[in-house]
Amino acid sequence: MNRTQGQGSIQAKADQEQRLPAKNEPPGQSAGGVFLYGERVERISLDQRDIRSSEPGSNLVLHDFRSATAAVRRFENLKNEMTKLGKGNYGQVYECEDLQQNKLAVKCHHRNFSELLKVDPNRGEVLLLTMLEHHPNIMAIKSILIGDMDKRRYGLITSPRQLPEDLDRLFVSCVVSEKVEGVSLDQFIKETDCDEKGIVKIFLQLASAVAFIHRNKCTHRDISTTNVMYDPEAGLKLIDFGSFKRGLKRTGSYVGALQLIGKDCLPLDQGGYDPVALDLSEMGAVILYCLTGKYISNFNEMNDSFDFPGSGVESRRFCASMFANKTDQNKKKIITSHLKSRLKDMGPKCLDIVIQLLHPDPSKRLSALQVVERLESI
Repeated sequence: MNRTQGQGSIQAKADQEQRLPAKNEPPGQSAGGVFLYGERVERISLDQRDIRSSEPGSNLVLHDFRSATAAVRRFENLKNEMTKLGKGNYGQVYECEDLQQNKLAVKCHHRNFSELLKVDPNRGEVLLLTMLEHHPNIMAIKSILIGDMDKRRYGLITSPRQLPEDLDRLFVSCVVSEKVEGVSLDQFIKETDCDEKGIVKIFLQLASAVAFIHRNKCTHRDISTTNVMYDPEAGLKLIDFGSFKRGLKRTGSYVGALQLIGKDCLPLDQGGYDPVALDLSEMGAVILYCLTGKYISNFNEMNDSFDFPGSGVESRRFCASMFANKTDQNKKKIITSHLKSRLKDMGPKCLDIVIQLLHPDPSKRLSALQVVERLESI
């Protein structure tokens, strides 16, 4: 997700939080009824302070609203003003506050993409809600607004256990998370000349987050410089869990960044790719960028530089694979020749870890836990 600094705000209109009459409302039924998915249940007044059905074990309840933003404001008791933070693949990201002055981020998806955002307890932000313990380097998901594809009905969940069995016409409408401080790692590296200590700090926090995800038998599958936020004081946060997936088995569904390298690029009919190994090579590519300010997907084999202008998916994968297929000695030589100014005299340990993460054979890459252990010894 690209996070760009933006201005402007959405000012709530008074009528946005009035309920719409339900389509095909039965005679004698007043508008504004409450629906357990597919079934009408007892009416709940909007005058009640808390209408969110988010107690552990409670079922998802859908309510009629004019818009998703009106729904999420009411469910989460948000202040009316929502300031635009940036744009994602399927919608906008806003900053807002609740009545307790807590800063939150709300990712609002366009209904046009509802078919692509179907609720799946085994993928994405919904799965992240199952994490029992919070990791300091992973963005915390607070709640998810579930929408009905056919009618403007919405309900909030804070646990996948609240979902009904029939998910056919439900989609992820909004994701409410903590407001992450700092800027994207891409922007931070462009604007800051880090020394070796600073790079190791970033690397260690990222590896710790990835190790936690893998320990919980999940994979991120979209680790990139734009999906890592960093602030020197607050630290690092891994964000954007739209590609997050349960399970460590090989898969053919590729949805993340472009660091499929070496044997990862085998045709999908030969078993697909290893999502754990993908996370590791993506992490290696992120730290390569931190060291050099260069992207592996722009590697130019003709002159061992990172100036190849290709922008297509296959072209970028090819370039990344060409770098990965270099010998370890040549990789080290190329990276060393492109190190940022304050890293010219850095020791070999951090560099060796990056090279091992970018090995063309997925089975020979360091695990995230091994990376943590090696970085802690630097």
